[in-house]
Amino acid sequence: MTLQREEALEQLLAKQAITEQIYNYCRGLDRMDLELALAVWHEDGTADFSSGGSKDAGLAKTAIPIRDHFARAWGYRLQFLCHSHQATNILINVRGHQARSETASIAVLQRRLEDGRIAQDVYWGRWLDSWSMRDGRWAIDHREAVLDCYMPSIIDASAFNDSDDAKSRRDTSDPSYALLNFG
Repeated sequence: MTLQREEALEQLLAKQAITEQIYNYCRGLDRMDLELALAVWHEDGTADFSSGGSKDAGLAKTAIPIRDHFARAWGYRLQFLCHSHQATNILINVRGHQARSETASIAVLQRRLEDGRIAQDVYWGRWLDSWSMRDGRWAIDHREAVLDCYMPSIIDASAFNDSDDAKSRRDTSDPSYALLNFG
């Protein structure tokens, strides 16, 4: 194989590994699998979920260690009946053991209101990620989340979005874990 072809193959393998990590993040959140969500970052990874941070370039960014972010945000996520995260339009630029990506993201979150109806929040945005490969594993060094659009709504509870007998689970008892972990 020529050097140019080997480099192209390495780039494709890197892009696939990064894409799967992006999908792991969505799955980790939706299944409330903290270990999986954290595994998308390097141990010293950071995130800025402030959707733009400060408009004054002279002020400090709001990036925090990813473990600190999840320590604060995980309990908040427990209030939801469900949430669903999708990642699309993934663009990745790889240079050696460094990469950058932009991912369009859509998140739908539902929670019950006191009157029994359901508040549904839909967020459209992008994740701007800096990646590196360390010890043979691609993971995020830093993520900046950019919110593009937000749409809140109130919907009536129905069997579809409020069912105790649904197969979907917000933990590792979800049927997808057994399916994907076949031996």
